[in-house]
Amino acid sequence: MFLANRWAFAFTSALDTLMDDLGIAEQPDACRNLEEGLNILKVFVPCIKKIPGYISGRGPALRVEGLLRASGGKTTEESSLENRRIEIAVRFISLLIRKNSIRHADAVIKKIETILDQRKGIVQISLETAFPLEEDFEERLKGLLRRKTAAGEIRLKTRENRELLGGYRLIIGGSLIDTSLSTLLQKMAAGLSLPIN
Repeated sequence: MFLANRWAFAFTSALDTLMDDLGIAEQPDACRNLEEGLNILKVFVPCIKKIPGYISGRGPALRVEGLLRASGGKTTEESSLENRRIEIAVRFISLLIRKNSIRHADAVIKKIETILDQRKGIVQISLETAFPLEEDFEERLKGLLRRKTAAGEIRLKTRENRELLGGYRLIIGGSLIDTSLSTLLQKMAAGLSLPIN
């Protein structure tokens, strides 16, 4: 089973270590560093996916490493922050290839984006409703959630889903709040189907 969280944590830890080595501990700089490292991955991964055939193992990983290093260098100074970020990304992608996990790179990128949002104080929220929302409801909900979660920013994605019949589903991070009529009916049906003792 592939654990995208662990891979994302490994990548962010490598970039954090880079910042520690350079003596930079400021939160905005650390977020910017992670964002830049993530952008490098977002450039490299689609390139890797365009390579025809199956890419796995040490040999292909070394060949890809060489290609990425040749295309990624920005300056001639070896110790530049950008080159060190590129090197971390190259080694990370190489390890994904060696471990036959490059096909999961998009999932890892999504997890890194989640980590970056957490560091920036951004909370991603998904809201499904059975019917269209009132005009000011979104802003009121964002205000309430900002106070409850102490988030700096709320990113709310709304979607209409007629299958809910009524109520809503709210997903905050990994938590689900489901007050939909369809779920209530399913729970009632399951309860009614139990044998009576």
